[in-house]
Amino acid sequence: MRRLRLSVRPFPGEPANSIVGRVAARNGASFAQDFCADMNASWRAVSVGECSEISGMSELTGISLEELRRYTVRVRGHRAYKVNGQHLTRKTLDRGTLKVCPLCLVEDLKVAGELGRHCRVEWLLSCYQVCHVHRTLMLSLPDAEYPRCPYDFYQRIRDHWACIRRSAETVELVNGDLAWETYLASRIRGFETDAWCDNFNFDVTCCLALNLGTVIRFGASRNPSDLKPGEISRAADSAFEAMKSGRKSLSSAFRVVREASGSPKPGFHTDFGAFARWLYRVDHSGVRCAELLDIVTEFAFENYPFGAGDVLFGRTCRKRRIHNITSAAKQHSLKYPGMTSLVLGLGLGKDGCHERIEFSAQEYDPILNEFAQCLRPKPAARKIGVHLSMLQRLVNAQILKPRFDFPSMLPVYHPDDLDEFTASVFKHARVVTNIPTDHILLIKLCTHAKCYFEEVVQAAQSGSLSSLCRLPTAVGVQDCFADLEDLRDQIQAPAPGGYTKQDAKRLLRVNDPTVTLLVRNSLLRAQSVRHHRSRRPMTLISSSAMSEFLQHHATLGMMAHAAGTQAVHVATKLEKAGVEPLPLGARFSKIYERTPKLENLFCPGRISRNRTPARTSSRISTMALVEQPDWKRQ
Repeated sequence: MRRLRLSVRPFPGEPANSIVGRVAARNGASFAQDFCADMNASWRAVSVGECSEISGMSELTGISLEELRRYTVRVRGHRAYKVNGQHLTRKTLDRGTLKVCPLCLVEDLKVAGELGRHCRVEWLLSCYQVCHVHRTLMLSLPDAEYPRCPYDFYQRIRDHWACIRRSAETVELVNGDLAWETYLASRIRGFETDAWCDNFNFDVTCCLALNLGTVIRFGASRNPSDLKPGEISRAADSAFEAMKSGRKSLSSAFRVVREASGSPKPGFHTDFGAFARWLYRVDHSGVRCAELLDIVTEFAFENYPFGAGDVLFGRTCRKRRIHNITSAAKQHSLKYPGMTSLVLGLGLGKDGCHERIEFSAQEYDPILNEFAQCLRPKPAARKIGVHLSMLQRLVNAQILKPRFDFPSMLPVYHPDDLDEFTASVFKHARVVTNIPTDHILLIKLCTHAKCYFEEVVQAAQSGSLSSLCRLPTAVGVQDCFADLEDLRDQIQAPAPGGYTKQDAKRLLRVNDPTVTLLVRNSLLRAQSVRHHRSRRPMTLISSSAMSEFLQHHATLGMMAHAAGTQAVHVATKLEKAGVEPLPLGARFSKIYERTPKLENLFCPGRISRNRTPARTSSRISTMALVEQPDWKRQ
């Protein structure tokens, strides 16, 4: 093949289609495809990097084969390319759009003339949006119009040179670090870098930076295809900061994404948005993305509620590390509301954002398993053989404690605690074949003894209830029996001091309605107390109240007794003297106000000052309670 006399010198990083386009222009051709046809070559084969055509062009132009094909875009399958040993795809190598740096081209014109305007290989990369040399946004040229070929770089520059010049005059510099663009240019040209992401395939590196950077910078709701050129640069640069340092730095970036997520239903897929969707489309079984997928899935399994056996990106989770409420409820066979109440009670989240609550499976699985074994109040009461109200009384008395008790949930009881409580009652219960006829069920004994159920249980647990017994088939407290009098012996209190209504009736020598009336009208101050043994309510009148009443009043019966005569004679004499009784009514005993006139006629009687109040269990002698007059003593 003859060699052309007019050729060009390749520039560093210049692709073959740019070189051939400049050769065609120097030889007077306006279209690269026409030039190749005249030279008995195929422009299409040159643009797709066929080795035979590149070799032919090397012989024709006198340019070394190594220089010509080093940065050539070589098609290696459907939407797959290879440039300088780096594998790229349609996502990372956009052949449909031609991006240029206006300042670079103007500088080419000044240095090497019109034929010096050439393409840089990094301009072909989709995520290269800012020129790292001049810090300017890349300019996207309009689409090529037939018969202009989209890959005829030189002639397309000539077609839009006026636009490029105007853009160079009005260009604005981009602030910030351009480490990402510098890295792209260095790696696509084959220079060594110290970035850790060199371990990844170049296409994987570009997609990782774009997709992860979009999520880091703009959140999971944004899609990389919707980003503007300046946004693409900022997004990729954000991800590159994490990618260049190592696995820990990349995992830290993942953690930042997770913590910044505002999704109402969090999860790996919703938190990582476009990044997760891209990982779903890559080859999970190949080696190209193997290391990245290992890092991502390791982070996901450690920070999201994946269970043993769950598959993500072709990797299987071997052990659950994180729970959310749904996974915890499912694993421990609990209902969602109950698990929610427990989690809130444990302080693992806030009410109103249940979907975002996550916690360590290793730390809380034992607690959840323990909770799953617990019984709600009604089943717990049935297990120990008591009514629900009795269970609550046991809890209030600290005899039985719920295993979990939080304000937002019903208390629950562990079977071990319930069995321990039952055993504490059974421990002191004699096993008998026949229950004595005078024994009463333990759960009903409190009703007969007029006491609280917890008092009965405490007596049974302490062993002081000697009559406690049960059948060999007993399973709960409901199968235990005891004697009523035995229980009364254990709970009997000291007898209170004072006078009962019957005592007051004999002391004052009045009838029953009169005593009731005096107590009801507070003429006799009384209080309601429990009997020290039967624990039934009873009314007691204190000695001070009795003395106060007798200081101001005198009863007809007491005066008649003190005078040693019949009451009718005393009443007649008082009536003749003009002393009238209190207007109580015909059915009540007569009571008089104590006055000097009354005392001159009869001795009213009074309580002896040297005697103590009678006990409620004794029979009170009126003669012992009322001080006798002097003439009676004599």
